[in-house]
Amino acid sequence: MALAVPLLLGLSVGSALMSSTLEEEATDVRGECTVTINPTGLSIAGLDQTQLQHAATIVEVGRQKGIPEQGIRVALAVAAQESKFRNYANDGTGQLRPDQRDVSRSLNYPHDAVGRDHGSVNVFQQQYPWWGTLDELMDPSYAAGKFYDTLVQVPGWQQMPLTIAAQKVQRSAFPNAYARWEPLAGEIFTALSSTTVPAAQPPSPAASPDPEPRGVQPAAGAAVDPCATRAIPADFAALPGEDVGQVAVNAAAQWIGTPYSWGGGTISGPSEGFAQGAGIVGFDCSGLILHAWYQAAGIRLPHSSVAIEAMGTRVDPSQAQAGDVLSFAIGGSRVSHDGLFDGRGGMVHAPRTGKTVEYVPDVLNHPYWSTVLVSVTRPPLPADDGASAGASRLPAERPTVAS
Repeated sequence: MALAVPLLLGLSVGSALMSSTLEEEATDVRGECTVTINPTGLSIAGLDQTQLQHAATIVEVGRQKGIPEQGIRVALAVAAQESKFRNYANDGTGQLRPDQRDVSRSLNYPHDAVGRDHGSVNVFQQQYPWWGTLDELMDPSYAAGKFYDTLVQVPGWQQMPLTIAAQKVQRSAFPNAYARWEPLAGEIFTALSSTTVPAAQPPSPAASPDPEPRGVQPAAGAAVDPCATRAIPADFAALPGEDVGQVAVNAAAQWIGTPYSWGGGTISGPSEGFAQGAGIVGFDCSGLILHAWYQAAGIRLPHSSVAIEAMGTRVDPSQAQAGDVLSFAIGGSRVSHDGLFDGRGGMVHAPRTGKTVEYVPDVLNHPYWSTVLVSVTRPPLPADDGASAGASRLPAERPTVAS
Protein backbone atom coordinates (compact mmCIF):
# COMPACT_ATOMS: atom_id res chain seq x y z
CA MET A 1 0.00 0.00 0.00
CA ALA A 2 1.40 3.37 -0.98
CA LEU A 3 1.68 6.16 1.54
CA ALA A 4 0.96 9.49 -0.08
CA VAL A 5 3.10 12.52 0.76
CA PRO A 6 3.25 15.08 2.16
CA LEU A 7 2.10 13.74 5.52
CA LEU A 8 0.08 16.21 7.55
CA LEU A 9 -0.86 15.14 11.05
CA GLY A 10 -2.12 17.66 13.59
CA LEU A 11 -2.46 16.68 17.25
CA SER A 12 -3.48 19.74 19.22
CA VAL A 13 -4.14 20.11 22.92
CA GLY A 14 -6.85 21.54 25.15
CA SER A 15 -9.84 20.84 22.90
CA ALA A 16 -8.02 22.65 20.11
CA LEU A 17 -10.38 21.76 17.31
CA MET A 18 -8.51 22.27 14.08
CA SER A 19 -11.51 22.76 11.84
CA SER A 20 -15.17 23.45 12.36
CA THR A 21 -15.88 20.59 9.97
CA LEU A 22 -14.42 18.00 12.34
CA GLU A 23 -17.07 16.12 14.26
CA GLU A 24 -17.05 15.45 17.96
CA GLU A 25 -15.81 11.89 17.68
CA ALA A 26 -12.52 13.27 16.39
CA THR A 27 -11.89 14.53 19.92
CA ASP A 28 -10.40 12.07 22.39
CA VAL A 29 -10.24 12.71 26.10
CA ARG A 30 -8.02 10.73 28.42
CA GLY A 31 -7.84 11.66 32.07
CA GLU A 32 -7.26 15.39 32.36
CA CYS A 33 -6.28 16.16 28.79
CA THR A 34 -8.07 16.55 25.49
CA VAL A 35 -6.35 15.71 22.23
CA THR A 36 -8.04 16.47 18.93
CA ILE A 37 -6.80 14.40 16.05
CA ASN A 38 -6.81 15.93 12.60
CA PRO A 39 -5.07 13.67 10.07
CA THR A 40 -6.03 15.91 7.14
CA GLY A 41 -3.58 15.33 4.32
CA LEU A 42 -2.58 11.87 5.53
CA SER A 43 -3.46 9.38 2.78
CA ILE A 44 -3.25 5.61 3.08
CA ALA A 45 -4.79 3.55 0.32
CA GLY A 46 -8.26 2.32 1.22
CA LEU A 47 -8.81 4.51 4.28
CA ASP A 48 -10.86 7.70 4.39
CA GLN A 49 -10.45 10.55 6.87
CA THR A 50 -12.91 9.11 9.40
CA GLN A 51 -11.06 5.79 9.42
CA LEU A 52 -7.74 7.59 9.80
CA GLN A 53 -9.09 9.58 12.74
CA HIS A 54 -10.00 6.37 14.56
CA ALA A 55 -6.61 4.87 13.74
CA ALA A 56 -4.92 7.99 15.10
CA THR A 57 -6.99 7.68 18.28
CA ILE A 58 -5.75 4.11 18.77
CA VAL A 59 -2.13 5.17 18.30
CA GLU A 60 -2.37 8.15 20.62
CA VAL A 61 -4.18 6.29 23.41
CA GLY A 62 -1.46 3.64 23.22
CA ARG A 63 1.21 6.30 23.58
CA GLN A 64 -0.57 7.81 26.55
CA LYS A 65 -0.65 4.43 28.27
CA GLY A 66 3.01 3.72 27.50
CA ILE A 67 2.17 0.73 25.31
CA PRO A 68 5.17 -0.59 23.30
CA GLU A 69 5.05 -0.29 19.52
CA GLN A 70 4.11 -3.95 19.06
CA GLY A 71 1.03 -3.50 21.27
CA ILE A 72 -0.15 -0.55 19.22
CA ARG A 73 0.34 -2.55 16.04
CA VAL A 74 -1.75 -5.36 17.53
CA ALA A 75 -4.55 -2.90 18.33
CA LEU A 76 -4.45 -1.43 14.83
CA ALA A 77 -4.63 -4.86 13.20
CA VAL A 78 -7.58 -5.83 15.39
CA ALA A 79 -9.49 -2.64 14.57
CA ALA A 80 -8.78 -3.14 10.86
CA GLN A 81 -10.19 -6.66 10.96
CA GLU A 82 -13.12 -6.06 13.29
CA SER A 83 -14.49 -2.80 11.89
CA LYS A 84 -12.22 -1.42 9.16
CA PHE A 85 -11.71 1.48 11.58
CA ARG A 86 -15.42 2.31 11.77
CA ASN A 87 -17.16 3.12 15.04
CA TYR A 88 -20.08 0.67 14.92
CA ALA A 89 -23.44 1.02 16.61
CA ASN A 90 -25.66 -2.07 16.94
CA ASP A 91 -29.34 -2.11 15.91
CA GLY A 92 -30.18 -4.93 18.34
CA THR A 93 -31.61 -7.31 15.73
CA GLY A 94 -28.95 -9.99 16.11
CA GLN A 95 -28.66 -12.85 18.58
CA LEU A 96 -28.59 -11.23 22.01
CA ARG A 97 -28.40 -12.35 25.60
CA PRO A 98 -30.96 -10.87 28.03
CA ASP A 99 -28.51 -8.27 29.35
CA GLN A 100 -27.76 -7.08 25.79
CA ARG A 101 -31.31 -6.33 24.68
CA ASP A 102 -30.90 -2.56 25.00
CA VAL A 103 -27.78 -2.48 22.82
CA SER A 104 -29.80 -0.63 20.18
CA ARG A 105 -29.37 2.46 22.36
CA SER A 106 -25.92 2.64 20.80
CA LEU A 107 -27.67 4.21 17.80
CA ASN A 108 -28.14 7.33 19.92
CA TYR A 109 -24.37 7.89 20.02
CA PRO A 110 -22.14 9.19 17.22
CA HIS A 111 -21.29 6.27 14.94
CA ASP A 112 -20.02 5.51 11.45
CA ALA A 113 -21.81 2.24 10.70
CA VAL A 114 -24.47 -0.11 12.06
CA GLY A 115 -24.01 -3.82 12.77
CA ARG A 116 -25.90 -6.64 14.50
CA ASP A 117 -23.25 -9.16 15.59
CA HIS A 118 -24.52 -10.25 19.00
CA GLY A 119 -23.87 -7.29 21.37
CA SER A 120 -20.78 -6.00 19.57
CA VAL A 121 -20.17 -2.27 19.19
CA ASN A 122 -17.40 0.22 18.39
CA VAL A 123 -14.13 0.05 16.48
CA PHE A 124 -13.02 -3.12 18.27
CA GLN A 125 -16.46 -4.81 18.23
CA GLN A 126 -16.38 -5.13 22.01
CA GLN A 127 -19.32 -6.93 23.59
CA TYR A 128 -21.79 -4.85 25.57
CA PRO A 129 -22.15 -4.84 28.58
CA TRP A 130 -19.15 -7.01 29.47
CA TRP A 131 -16.58 -4.49 28.21
CA GLY A 132 -18.38 -1.43 29.58
CA THR A 133 -21.48 0.72 29.37
CA LEU A 134 -22.68 2.03 26.03
CA ASP A 135 -21.66 5.52 27.13
CA GLU A 136 -18.13 4.16 27.49
CA LEU A 137 -17.99 1.71 24.60
CA MET A 138 -19.19 4.21 21.99
CA ASP A 139 -16.28 6.50 22.91
CA PRO A 140 -13.37 5.45 20.63
CA SER A 141 -10.74 6.52 23.18
CA TYR A 142 -12.34 4.38 25.90
CA ALA A 143 -12.58 1.41 23.51
CA ALA A 144 -8.89 1.68 22.66
CA GLY A 145 -7.93 2.06 26.31
CA LYS A 146 -9.99 -0.98 27.27
CA PHE A 147 -8.29 -3.05 24.57
CA TYR A 148 -4.83 -2.07 25.83
CA ASP A 149 -5.78 -2.69 29.46
CA THR A 150 -6.79 -6.22 28.52
CA LEU A 151 -3.79 -6.86 26.29
CA VAL A 152 -1.21 -6.02 28.96
CA GLN A 153 -2.83 -8.56 31.29
CA VAL A 154 -1.92 -11.37 28.88
CA PRO A 155 1.27 -13.07 30.16
CA GLY A 156 4.08 -12.87 27.62
CA TRP A 157 2.06 -10.99 25.01
CA GLN A 158 5.12 -9.05 23.82
CA GLN A 159 6.81 -12.28 22.72
CA MET A 160 3.73 -13.59 20.90
CA PRO A 161 3.04 -13.29 17.16
CA LEU A 162 0.57 -10.50 16.46
CA THR A 163 -2.24 -12.91 15.61
CA ILE A 164 -1.94 -14.83 18.87
CA ALA A 165 -1.73 -11.68 21.02
CA ALA A 166 -4.79 -10.30 19.24
CA GLN A 167 -6.72 -13.53 19.72
CA LYS A 168 -5.93 -13.64 23.45
CA VAL A 169 -7.87 -10.38 23.78
CA GLN A 170 -10.58 -10.75 21.15
CA ARG A 171 -11.30 -14.52 21.23
CA SER A 172 -12.47 -14.31 17.66
CA ALA A 173 -14.01 -17.14 15.63
CA PHE A 174 -11.44 -16.27 12.94
CA PRO A 175 -8.14 -15.85 14.83
CA ASN A 176 -5.90 -16.04 11.76
CA ALA A 177 -7.70 -13.16 10.05
CA TYR A 178 -5.64 -10.59 11.94
CA ALA A 179 -2.46 -11.58 10.07
CA ARG A 180 -3.55 -9.97 6.80
CA TRP A 181 -3.71 -6.57 8.51
CA GLU A 182 -0.22 -6.62 10.02
CA PRO A 183 1.39 -4.70 7.09
CA LEU A 184 -1.32 -2.02 7.20
CA ALA A 185 -0.93 -1.71 10.98
CA GLY A 186 2.77 -1.10 10.52
CA GLU A 187 2.18 1.46 7.80
CA ILE A 188 -0.33 3.39 9.89
CA PHE A 189 1.90 3.32 12.96
CA THR A 190 4.86 4.66 10.98
CA ALA A 191 2.76 7.40 9.37
CA LEU A 192 1.26 8.55 12.65
CA SER A 193 4.58 8.51 14.49
CA SER A 194 6.45 10.98 12.31
CA THR A 195 7.43 14.16 14.16
CA THR A 196 6.53 16.27 17.15
CA VAL A 197 6.87 19.94 18.03
CA PRO A 198 7.35 21.41 21.51
CA ALA A 199 4.12 22.24 23.32
CA ALA A 200 3.25 25.74 24.43
CA GLN A 201 3.36 26.69 28.10
CA PRO A 202 0.01 26.19 29.85
CA PRO A 203 -1.99 29.37 30.43
CA SER A 204 -2.99 30.33 33.96
CA PRO A 205 -6.45 28.96 34.79
CA ALA A 206 -7.39 32.30 36.29
CA ALA A 207 -6.42 34.33 33.24
CA SER A 208 -9.02 35.82 30.91
CA PRO A 209 -9.07 34.52 27.35
CA ASP A 210 -6.97 36.42 24.85
CA PRO A 211 -8.73 38.27 22.01
CA GLU A 212 -7.17 35.81 19.58
CA PRO A 213 -7.07 32.01 19.84
CA ARG A 214 -4.08 30.86 21.82
CA GLY A 215 -4.20 27.20 20.85
CA VAL A 216 -0.97 25.70 19.51
CA GLN A 217 -0.87 25.87 15.73
CA PRO A 218 0.85 22.66 14.55
CA ALA A 219 3.18 22.83 11.60
CA ALA A 220 2.72 20.48 8.66
CA GLY A 221 3.68 16.96 9.60
CA ALA A 222 3.76 17.86 13.29
CA ALA A 223 2.15 16.60 16.45
CA VAL A 224 1.88 18.42 19.77
CA ASP A 225 2.69 16.36 22.84
CA PRO A 226 -0.72 15.60 24.37
CA CYS A 227 -1.65 16.73 27.89
CA ALA A 228 1.11 19.35 27.92
CA THR A 229 -1.19 22.35 27.97
CA ARG A 230 -4.77 23.56 28.18
CA ALA A 231 -5.62 26.14 25.56
CA ILE A 232 -8.55 27.88 23.93
CA PRO A 233 -9.35 25.95 20.73
CA ALA A 234 -8.56 27.45 17.36
CA ASP A 235 -12.27 27.63 16.52
CA PHE A 236 -13.02 29.78 19.55
CA ALA A 237 -11.86 33.36 19.95
CA ALA A 238 -12.96 35.38 22.96
CA LEU A 239 -16.20 37.28 22.33
CA PRO A 240 -16.19 41.09 22.44
CA GLY A 241 -17.94 41.09 25.83
CA GLU A 242 -20.45 43.71 24.76
CA ASP A 243 -23.22 42.09 26.82
CA VAL A 244 -23.40 39.79 29.84
CA GLY A 245 -24.09 36.73 27.68
CA GLN A 246 -20.79 37.15 25.87
CA VAL A 247 -19.02 37.70 29.19
CA ALA A 248 -20.56 34.45 30.49
CA VAL A 249 -19.31 32.53 27.47
CA ASN A 250 -15.80 33.95 27.88
CA ALA A 251 -15.87 33.02 31.56
CA ALA A 252 -16.78 29.41 30.70
CA ALA A 253 -14.28 29.16 27.83
CA GLN A 254 -11.30 30.00 30.01
CA TRP A 255 -11.81 26.62 31.69
CA ILE A 256 -11.63 24.57 28.49
CA GLY A 257 -9.54 21.50 29.25
CA THR A 258 -10.58 21.38 32.92
CA PRO A 259 -11.73 17.91 34.07
CA TYR A 260 -15.40 17.02 34.32
CA SER A 261 -16.37 16.38 37.94
CA TRP A 262 -19.89 15.25 38.82
CA GLY A 263 -21.25 17.79 41.31
CA GLY A 264 -18.23 20.05 40.76
CA GLY A 265 -18.24 23.80 40.13
CA THR A 266 -19.11 26.85 42.21
CA ILE A 267 -19.54 30.55 41.57
CA SER A 268 -15.80 30.90 42.24
CA GLY A 269 -14.53 28.19 39.90
CA PRO A 270 -13.88 24.45 39.75
CA SER A 271 -14.36 22.37 42.88
CA GLU A 272 -14.23 18.74 43.97
CA GLY A 273 -17.37 16.83 43.13
CA PHE A 274 -18.92 13.85 44.83
CA ALA A 275 -19.91 10.24 43.97
CA GLN A 276 -18.10 9.62 40.65
CA GLY A 277 -16.71 13.15 40.95
CA ALA A 278 -15.03 12.51 44.31
CA GLY A 279 -11.36 13.42 44.19
CA ILE A 280 -11.75 15.31 40.90
CA VAL A 281 -11.58 19.10 40.89
CA GLY A 282 -13.54 20.46 37.97
CA PHE A 283 -17.05 21.21 36.69
CA ASP A 284 -20.13 19.29 35.75
CA CYS A 285 -22.38 20.78 33.08
CA SER A 286 -24.60 22.93 35.30
CA GLY A 287 -21.67 23.78 37.58
CA LEU A 288 -19.87 25.39 34.64
CA ILE A 289 -22.97 27.38 33.67
CA LEU A 290 -23.71 28.66 37.19
CA HIS A 291 -20.07 29.73 37.49
CA ALA A 292 -20.07 31.53 34.13
CA TRP A 293 -23.29 33.45 34.80
CA TYR A 294 -22.21 34.48 38.29
CA GLN A 295 -18.96 35.83 36.88
CA ALA A 296 -20.85 37.67 34.15
CA ALA A 297 -23.77 39.18 36.08
CA GLY A 298 -23.49 38.23 39.74
CA ILE A 299 -26.58 36.01 39.57
CA ARG A 300 -26.83 32.61 41.24
CA LEU A 301 -28.21 29.78 39.14
CA PRO A 302 -29.10 26.44 40.72
CA HIS A 303 -26.73 23.49 40.40
CA SER A 304 -29.20 21.52 38.31
CA SER A 305 -29.69 21.22 34.56
CA VAL A 306 -33.42 20.70 35.06
CA ALA A 307 -33.82 23.75 37.31
CA ILE A 308 -31.76 26.01 35.07
CA GLU A 309 -33.91 25.12 32.08
CA ALA A 310 -37.15 25.53 34.06
CA MET A 311 -36.38 29.06 35.22
CA GLY A 312 -35.19 30.35 31.85
CA THR A 313 -37.20 32.02 29.11
CA ARG A 314 -37.64 29.84 26.03
CA VAL A 315 -36.25 31.22 22.78
CA ASP A 316 -36.33 29.81 19.28
CA PRO A 317 -32.98 28.25 18.32
CA SER A 318 -32.81 30.61 15.36
CA GLN A 319 -32.86 33.53 17.84
CA ALA A 320 -30.28 32.08 20.25
CA GLN A 321 -27.74 34.55 21.62
CA ALA A 322 -24.45 34.27 23.44
CA GLY A 323 -24.99 32.98 26.96
CA ASP A 324 -28.24 31.15 26.24
CA VAL A 325 -28.48 27.68 27.72
CA LEU A 326 -28.83 24.66 25.43
CA SER A 327 -30.61 21.78 27.20
CA PHE A 328 -30.29 18.19 26.00
CA ALA A 329 -32.02 14.87 26.62
CA ILE A 330 -29.44 12.10 27.06
CA GLY A 331 -30.07 8.66 28.50
CA GLY A 332 -33.85 8.84 28.64
CA SER A 333 -34.31 11.95 30.80
CA ARG A 334 -36.04 14.96 29.30
CA VAL A 335 -33.24 17.27 30.46
CA SER A 336 -29.99 15.70 31.62
CA HIS A 337 -27.28 17.95 30.16
CA ASP A 338 -26.70 21.57 29.23
CA GLY A 339 -24.18 23.81 27.55
CA LEU A 340 -23.58 27.51 26.95
CA PHE A 341 -24.28 28.82 23.43
CA ASP A 342 -21.65 31.25 22.13
CA GLY A 343 -23.88 33.19 19.72
CA ARG A 344 -21.75 32.11 16.76
CA GLY A 345 -23.05 28.57 16.41
CA GLY A 346 -20.87 26.82 18.98
CA MET A 347 -21.21 25.60 22.54
CA VAL A 348 -18.94 25.47 25.59
CA HIS A 349 -19.85 22.62 27.93
CA ALA A 350 -18.60 20.04 30.41
CA PRO A 351 -19.49 16.71 28.70
CA ARG A 352 -19.28 13.85 31.22
CA THR A 353 -17.05 11.87 33.57
CA GLY A 354 -13.67 11.17 32.01
CA LYS A 355 -13.84 14.15 29.67
CA THR A 356 -12.97 17.82 30.02
CA VAL A 357 -14.66 21.15 29.35
CA GLU A 358 -14.70 21.56 25.58
CA TYR A 359 -15.91 23.68 22.70
CA VAL A 360 -18.26 22.17 20.09
CA PRO A 361 -18.56 24.23 16.88
CA ASP A 362 -21.79 24.41 14.84
CA VAL A 363 -23.66 22.63 17.60
CA LEU A 364 -27.17 23.29 16.24
CA ASN A 365 -26.26 21.35 13.09
CA HIS A 366 -24.11 18.74 14.81
CA PRO A 367 -25.10 15.16 13.82
CA TYR A 368 -25.44 14.15 17.48
CA TRP A 369 -26.14 17.24 19.59
CA SER A 370 -28.81 18.60 17.25
CA THR A 371 -30.80 15.38 17.62
CA VAL A 372 -30.94 15.51 21.43
CA LEU A 373 -31.54 19.25 21.84
CA VAL A 374 -34.62 19.89 23.99
CA SER A 375 -34.71 23.65 24.36
CA VAL A 376 -32.87 26.94 24.25
CA THR A 377 -33.49 29.17 27.27
CA ARG A 378 -32.26 32.58 28.40
CA PRO A 379 -31.43 32.91 32.11
CA PRO A 380 -33.35 35.68 33.91
CA LEU A 381 -31.30 38.75 34.72
CA PRO A 382 -31.83 41.67 37.10
CA ALA A 383 -33.62 44.54 35.34
CA ASP A 384 -30.65 46.86 35.88
CA ASP A 385 -28.41 44.45 33.93
CA GLY A 386 -30.33 45.08 30.74
CA ALA A 387 -32.92 42.33 31.06
CA SER A 388 -36.52 42.81 30.13
CA ALA A 389 -38.89 44.41 32.60
CA GLY A 390 -40.16 42.12 35.30
CA ALA A 391 -37.03 39.93 35.45
CA SER A 392 -36.18 39.07 39.02
CA ARG A 393 -32.92 38.37 40.78
CA LEU A 394 -32.34 34.68 41.32
CA PRO A 395 -32.33 33.09 44.79
CA ALA A 396 -29.04 33.15 46.66
CA GLU A 397 -28.97 29.56 47.80
CA ARG A 398 -27.03 26.90 45.88
CA PRO A 399 -28.93 23.59 45.69
CA THR A 400 -26.73 20.51 45.81
CA VAL A 401 -28.42 18.57 43.00
CA ALA A 402 -25.82 17.71 40.38
CA SER A 403 -26.36 17.56 36.65
